[in-house]
Amino acid sequence: MDTKVWILSVILALAAGWFVKPAQRNALVLTLIPATLLTNSAIVPHSGRYVPAITVIGALLIASRAEWPGLVSRIRALPPALLWLLLAYVAWMGVTTLTSTQRGTSATYVFGSAVTLGVAFLVIPSLANRSELVRQIVATVAITGAVIVLSGLVLALIGSLSIYGGSVGLYFITEATVLGHPTGLVFLQDYGPFVGPETTPLGLGLAGSIYLFATTLSRWRMLWVATGVIVFLGLLSTFSREGWLIVLIVCGALAVFGRRGSPMARPMIAVALVMLVVFAAGITNVIGVNGRLDLTAAWYGPNASSVLLNPNPGNRGEAQTPGSTSSGGGTPSQRSLSQPCVAVEAPGTSSGTSVQLKGTSSLFARLCLWEAAARAIAHRPLFGFGPGTGTQAIVPYFNGLGAGLIGATTHDTYLRVGVEMGVPGLLIYLALTAFAVWVAIGCLRTRQDRAQNILAASILAISVAELTDTLLFGGLSFPGFWLAMCVGLLAVRPAEQGERVLDRAGAVDLRSSGQTALTGV
Repeated sequence: MDTKVWILSVILALAAGWFVKPAQRNALVLTLIPATLLTNSAIVPHSGRYVPAITVIGALLIASRAEWPGLVSRIRALPPALLWLLLAYVAWMGVTTLTSTQRGTSATYVFGSAVTLGVAFLVIPSLANRSELVRQIVATVAITGAVIVLSGLVLALIGSLSIYGGSVGLYFITEATVLGHPTGLVFLQDYGPFVGPETTPLGLGLAGSIYLFATTLSRWRMLWVATGVIVFLGLLSTFSREGWLIVLIVCGALAVFGRRGSPMARPMIAVALVMLVVFAAGITNVIGVNGRLDLTAAWYGPNASSVLLNPNPGNRGEAQTPGSTSSGGGTPSQRSLSQPCVAVEAPGTSSGTSVQLKGTSSLFARLCLWEAAARAIAHRPLFGFGPGTGTQAIVPYFNGLGAGLIGATTHDTYLRVGVEMGVPGLLIYLALTAFAVWVAIGCLRTRQDRAQNILAASILAISVAELTDTLLFGGLSFPGFWLAMCVGLLAVRPAEQGERVLDRAGAVDLRSSGQTALTGV
């Protein structure tokens, strides 16, 4: 079946790429947003998680075949600093593949990253009418965020589905807490078609909805209001502090750098302030959520807790195996550094009826992961363990603690790069991040209300969120692809502009007299 799926993928890519006209390639770029999200979705089998994104990328490359002869000139048109950083990044990935503990996996990552970076920095920036493309991208991610939330509600009403051995649409029914005390406020933790929070598109979609509402003059404004409200409520229900942080940074940056009196200013400030309050309360444990095992079992059935409390991140969405550290039928054990993935029984509740999902103990697992990652880096500081090996590489460095963490990531992009590509790779990645942040701030400083500013603010937000999330710059998952695409659209000149300083497209010219010229749409 795997071979048949890949053959079908190639046929679809060739057919779509051949019949899509050059002027219609925007549609393929927009399709990459949901396609890259499917890499982490439970509705796609793990072994085929990259098929949707690879199919669309293949179609986009075929549709751009007329521009292949000009590839060298487009490479030369890249800002020199960006070009050398990208070459160093891919080259060092190749070097660390030679010493990788899993050469096949690492080679796949190198090839996939090189192709994705080529699309993000050479193909997408060459499309005509960039300002309209960027606005379409912002609209697509906003609508995608609403679809994620609404699909979760539908799946919850159905009662979840069993797909590829996992439960899709199975969520905790949670109760909000204040200072650890239950409040009686019960709600559904909506993850959409994912088994864990995928909040980056929600955070970016909320900011995009506000922008589109403020810059749309027709009756479509009400659509963006509804989209924003849906995404906002869905984001709150996930209790993802990382997602709240992304919204806080994006909306805060757009408010700070925006024009005075801009129609975006007030809603951006209002949302940023709300997110600041809930984020601060969330990380200080003033507010938290308990998973109500009794209510969850009443809605989904008695086996729901066994799936939701599975301590092994590699088996998310699946029921626990006999002998797991926590089970749906007994009282959850206390979470500690020696058992960081075990749920904590919520204080002040009947035995086995409620577990603490977000509270004073919720950092234990990440502390264990970060410590293990630091040990792994110290063990192989020069070449690391190879691209794509992070989840397996850190396992021996748990030092026997938290066996349930097998399959977990480092939960920190910078630590992941250090584990997989050593200290030299980490330094290259930090330089790439610094370049991206510099480009983003330069774009925002123009103080113009334009869709490019959403991309710029999202670069800042994701760069900070990488401290608690794991992505691969130029990877096929949504955050890695989105980050690379945003940098490409802001830093690379459109092909039709030639060597001139841009006057409309909102990109960065780094080749004119050694200075940066930033302009707006």
